[in-house]
Amino acid sequence: TLGQYKGLEVPKQNVEVSAKDIDAELEKRREQQAELVVKDDKAAENGDTVVIDYVGTIDGTEFDGGSSKNYSLELGSNSFIPGFEEQLVGHKSGDEVTVNVTFPEDYKAADLAGKAAEFKTTIHEVKVKELPALDDDFAKDLDDDVDTLDELKAKIKKELTDQREEAAKNAVQEAAIKEATDNATIKEVPNAMIEQEVHNQMDQYLGNMQRQGISPKMYYQLTGTSEDDLHKQFEADAATRVRTNLVLEAIVKAEDIQPTEDQVNEEVKNLASEYNMDEKAVRKALSEDMLKHDIGVKQAIDIITDSAKEVESAKDDADKEASDAKADK
Repeated sequence: TLGQYKGLEVPKQNVEVSAKDIDAELEKRREQQAELVVKDDKAAENGDTVVIDYVGTIDGTEFDGGSSKNYSLELGSNSFIPGFEEQLVGHKSGDEVTVNVTFPEDYKAADLAGKAAEFKTTIHEVKVKELPALDDDFAKDLDDDVDTLDELKAKIKKELTDQREEAAKNAVQEAAIKEATDNATIKEVPNAMIEQEVHNQMDQYLGNMQRQGISPKMYYQLTGTSEDDLHKQFEADAATRVRTNLVLEAIVKAEDIQPTEDQVNEEVKNLASEYNMDEKAVRKALSEDMLKHDIGVKQAIDIITDSAKEVESAKDDADKEASDAKADK
């Protein structure tokens, strides 16, 4: 039995983009455009990149994978064994450093786990990350469509706003559908329906992989999983998905939603474009009834979402009051 599914109250989503958000995105893009510049007499510090040779030994004997030449290592990246990078801090190009470390007990190579090792390390170069100046030239180099830094900031603001509005729309939709489902009274969902949902999800997932050139066998090999593992992965939420589908189908019936032929044609066109398929192939894969079912469910979701009311929570109100009070000081 359906409960309330229109006019549901859902948490208000914040889509506002602040100057701080724009600055953070600009800084991220500056980092992406950074250059590594060699500094001959500089002592290495975290954030610098050192070019090194190293030879590792355990009890005086070299081991597989323990040596390398002209390796670029960013200090502070924690990409090496714990303690290795720290021992290079403060050294300059030309220095030879003996690094002593112990492999972690859970190290991926079991034959090295927990063992003490010594690495004879030579530093060839110390490179410093230099960020480009934040000016009009930076903006033009980064984006052909802008001429000034202010124009770049405006473009970034629009991009971030679009992203947040899309995320907010999805969050409202998810919250409204969940509430509509919770408001409905549903008898115990039969195991057969849950099992069918699991298989549908598996088929859809593996089908997407197949379209990317990855067969089910290859997928299981690449991920180190099995069909049973994938089954368990989708089984976790299958009952919830079935309940949701039952509610959406009941709304389609209650609202007497009957997709038109034009809507079916549009759906076929969209699916063909999304999956890079011929429209005839889409119609062969999906029957008219299946297409109408999916369109109807989408329209039911629109009814729930479009009528939902976004309301601020008590926490949001308190945070806003605190922010306003801080701004008034």
